[in-house]
Amino acid sequence: MSESDHIRARHTLTYYHTEFTGCVGNGSTQESMLRRSSQRCLSQTSLVLMTGDFGRTPKINNNKGRDHWPNVFSYLITGGGIPGGRVIGASDGDAAYPADNPVTPENTLASVFDMVGLDLHQLHAAGVVDDTHGVPGLFSG
Repeated sequence: MSESDHIRARHTLTYYHTEFTGCVGNGSTQESMLRRSSQRCLSQTSLVLMTGDFGRTPKINNNKGRDHWPNVFSYLITGGGIPGGRVIGASDGDAAYPADNPVTPENTLASVFDMVGLDLHQLHAAGVVDDTHGVPGLFSG
């Protein structure tokens, strides 16, 4: 194993599945977890991925709510040596469809698997992943 493989293998994956709308707010569980991770110097060796199950429709429905919308969604990914303070991808003006640098769940999974040291080409050959290309620009500032 090369030195970079050893570094990747030491990364731990922390996956928090939570429904959230927008940024992590003051006093939230997510904010506390991220702050403690940083204070304990875990933010370079732990990857945190927060996502919901779907995005929401860009228009209000007849019941004055919003339905599931798989075309555009948001998630927060931090730690693990990922440069922060960036947004990757954008939706169109109606928040209905990707407009710039679309990112798929498959891209994200490939990035996470690669980060923890799994061989994406072997996983692809075994039918575990469909995509061997991670999120473009995720690990570069």
